[in-house]
Amino acid sequence: MSKHPLTQSRLADPLAGLFQSHFGWLAGRMARQLGSRSKGEEVASEVFARLAASRQVESLREPRAFLLVVARRLISELRRRSLLEASYLDALRTVSAETAPSPEEHNAFLQLLQRMDHALGGVSPKARAAFFFYRIDHLRHQDIAERLDVSVSMVRKYIDTAERACAGVLDRP
Repeated sequence: MSKHPLTQSRLADPLAGLFQSHFGWLAGRMARQLGSRSKGEEVASEVFARLAASRQVESLREPRAFLLVVARRLISELRRRSLLEASYLDALRTVSAETAPSPEEHNAFLQLLQRMDHALGGVSPKARAAFFFYRIDHLRHQDIAERLDVSVSMVRKYIDTAERACAGVLDRP
């Protein structure tokens, strides 16, 4: 075993070892996917921050596969948030100056959207999709059921689950 302090600390801290071994690879992979080195590094950094918070480092059998799954989920989350913000900003462009929200109201609404997005991140992908199809695309339950390949009653349950998650956000200040 090496007596070099950096090597010893890296061996003692599995997260540091994992970071040293895989950060460059993950950042490069994400940079290619996102078309930007800085965005790739930002996503890779957030993945490792989430990994540190989860305390799952010792139990990882396939670290690269795990890191990719977390990174892809993070990218989906960021894209979904970006789409929500873009939709809100598009809606604001159609509002007249007299009825437009103040900067404080605008900021509060964006924060609410982010909290709702986070809450919807806690429901299943099908529940989230059913909610968006129903509330944003205004599809009928039958159409949603066909798209998701589930029953109409399951669509109702999915929408109810997502709405309860959002209601929890709306109940909090």
